[in-house]
Amino acid sequence: AEVDKTALTLNDLIGGQQSAYGNPLESPLLKNPSFLKNMIEDKIKNILFVLEAKRIGMDKDPEFQRRTKIFADGVLANKYALDILCKNINATEAEYRQYYNEHKNDPQLKSTPERIKAKHILVDDPKLADTIVSRLKKGGDFSKLAKEYSKDQITAEKGGELGYIPRGRMDHLFEQTVFNMKPGETKKIERANYGGQGKSYD
Repeated sequence: AEVDKTALTLNDLIGGQQSAYGNPLESPLLKNPSFLKNMIEDKIKNILFVLEAKRIGMDKDPEFQRRTKIFADGVLANKYALDILCKNINATEAEYRQYYNEHKNDPQLKSTPERIKAKHILVDDPKLADTIVSRLKKGGDFSKLAKEYSKDQITAEKGGELGYIPRGRMDHLFEQTVFNMKPGETKKIERANYGGQGKSYD
């Protein structure tokens, strides 16, 4: 799509949603016409607001420029920390967990939402879900099974990786289950009417 000579792609929409909510969009949502319609309308509205704000000179306002610089400096500092300072850090999951347990009462950590790293394989057949869980418990390769069976094409390419999920951002049943699982544990989760696809299983 194009708004006042501004090209608008699906990747732009997905990227904007991920920035707003802090976690990856699951592909069932991207197949929901109502969700896509709302996402497109919100993005177009945002572009039009920005264009009008620039037309009347709001981007030249000193306070706006001051806040923009503070935000840009913060992004740049984070990029430096991640790309340069953290580049050679090879801490294990156990070491991260140990650090968290030792510092979980620190005020700075308390202000950060609890997060968990998870993978999933999305299917719509309960028998297939049981088969996959059985194979995983027997030592099956999660990444290979995700690439072979998962209907979530976005995460399937990454071996089912969802990345770090903040508490309060995912489907309630899915979140409730994964936040109570032990490292390396595998479970089947049934979700009804998820993304307009009837029942689905993780």
